[in-house]
Amino acid sequence: MRVRNFTRRLRARMSARPRTRAIRAVLEPLEQRILLSWIGATTGSTDDAAHLYNNTANWAGGIIDNSFAGVTLTGSTTLYFNAGLTTGAGGLNLGYSGNYNLTLESSSTTTQTLTLGGGISGTFGGSSVTIGDPNNNLDVDLGATSVVGDA
Repeated sequence: MRVRNFTRRLRARMSARPRTRAIRAVLEPLEQRILLSWIGATTGSTDDAAHLYNNTANWAGGIIDNSFAGVTLTGSTTLYFNAGLTTGAGGLNLGYSGNYNLTLESSSTTTQTLTLGGGISGTFGGSSVTIGDPNNNLDVDLGATSVVGDA
């Protein structure tokens, strides 16, 4: 009898316990990621909003990441700085394509400073990059790095 009573009590306890539910993992696709880079002007030298380096509207995601990787210049291009700027640890990636010259300079006769938090990398589109102009100076402060070269 004791065994029967014990068995009955055990069954009663087990049926009173909440049953665990099976958990099924569901995979959902992630939203498209934005590849941060320059989305402003890719040709010309007009000192306007589309050629303004400091304008966040000219950078994917509104974040100035100082990368021209994946950008194709369609003509020689001049970009202007209306204020000083410090890059992050990634430095300045000038890995654009399109065999055209790129010029970076101040938007006025007031000298601006580009401070590098990392190196300068890239193939420069197979052409040349000019930093500064005799009238519109853009100084480069190597900051924490002195590495300049291909990446």
